[in-house]
Amino acid sequence: MNARRKVSSAAIFLKKTYDMIDTAPSSVAGWSDDGGSFIVREPKEFAAYMLPKYFKHSNFSSFVRQLNFYGFRKTKKEVLLVALETDDLKNSWEFHHELFHQHKPHLMAKIKRKTNYTEQFSDATSTGDDIDDLRNDVTEIKTHLTNLTDQIASLSRLVHSVCHDSLKRSRDDEEPSFVAEKPPRQQRRVMYEQQQFVDNLQYVDVIPFDMLAAPGAHTYATASDMQLRQTLLDAFAYPKPTTDDDDQYRIAL
Repeated sequence: MNARRKVSSAAIFLKKTYDMIDTAPSSVAGWSDDGGSFIVREPKEFAAYMLPKYFKHSNFSSFVRQLNFYGFRKTKKEVLLVALETDDLKNSWEFHHELFHQHKPHLMAKIKRKTNYTEQFSDATSTGDDIDDLRNDVTEIKTHLTNLTDQIASLSRLVHSVCHDSLKRSRDDEEPSFVAEKPPRQQRRVMYEQQQFVDNLQYVDVIPFDMLAAPGAHTYATASDMQLRQTLLDAFAYPKPTTDDDDQYRIAL
């Protein structure tokens, strides 16, 4: 029970690192035979798959720097052993700390992060992981707000488009009745003007036809002119409008 309490009081970075190494696939990372150190056999896969699960980043160099802050040291390999290793093992990293042991996790509570600040402030900022988590949370919130802003803008454009289409349809619905009403009124106006011309023509006995005379002469209507007059009367003899909806064009002969 006391050992568990000591483990819980250890720095978050150390506890996460312990769990990460303890659960990693053996081909990627694991403990040494005596449990006194841990080995990262595939740094690229370790950074791509293991680090994001525990630290929300995939930067292996950043992970190594954190280990250095807590006093971990990279184990040096003998030149002869390196020459005998396979290509996969040549890329491996092994880290050691006397208080970081597979079978003695309670010792982690004694590991302190190197810092120039006071011990109290060091405990509050013992790892950069808490800060990284906060930064990630802020980034997620900003991303969420950006998405909400985009959605609001899209909805605003949609509402504007719907209102515009609705107004256009309303105008289109009103235009047919106006157009249908307009031609009859124009027709009544034409009929009225033509009827006025015919009425005036009926009360004229003698019509000057300057256009039919020779240049400089003024001729009055003859028998042939009267025949032309009758032709004009027949041509413009339109029936009187009978609609009662517009008194302006009502004609009484």
